[in-house]
Amino acid sequence: MHYKTLSLRALRTFTTTLQHRTLTTMAPKIKLTYFDLKGRAEPIRLTFVAGGVEFEDERIGRDQFVEMKTSGALTFGSVPVLEVDDVMYGESAAQLRYAANVGGLAPSCPVEALKVDMVIDASESIIVTAFADTSAEGRAKFLETSLPRYFAPIEACIAQTEGPFLLGDKISAADIKLAVIVGSLKSGILDHIPTDCVDKYPAISGVYTAVMENERIKKYYASK
Repeated sequence: MHYKTLSLRALRTFTTTLQHRTLTTMAPKIKLTYFDLKGRAEPIRLTFVAGGVEFEDERIGRDQFVEMKTSGALTFGSVPVLEVDDVMYGESAAQLRYAANVGGLAPSCPVEALKVDMVIDASESIIVTAFADTSAEGRAKFLETSLPRYFAPIEACIAQTEGPFLLGDKISAADIKLAVIVGSLKSGILDHIPTDCVDKYPAISGVYTAVMENERIKKYYASK
């Protein structure tokens, strides 16, 4: 009887453990909601894509956004929002890091993770300063002071590796975020910003090229 009891207990423990492992390894149901443009959602989208993570890419219009915001359906009242297994999360920086984690693009080394987070946060600062003053004078100041302030240290960080990415041959969310920003600066759609403003930063330009040449990202854009 004693051995039978032990066997039953062992079986129950094994079954519970197996169920837990199955639940924790199942792919989550992910939906990213944003406007039908690149904006703050594009680095998140591309990080999911580069990591091979399936997700629903929901694009909404202005009226739908207002309706969702008015009804209180949006975390913090803004987009993008990320739903994971029907639970909604706000803040694009947190969403980007989640995408990197679930897609296996987040470094396990604390120092590498620090470097990645530094460039992600610096990239966000570039966006903020670029749109703080969109007048000709404001953009001129951005190009003269703000852009070099952030791009020069990032350039130096990348140049210290064998490239093409921030961490050498490993693509990260920082590379993707940076590439989206470079793409915007080179696009010609931003008033008073010349399309060659990134040319003086060859390592950063190299990151942009390498990200755009990623097979999964190339396939994603080709399907659009």
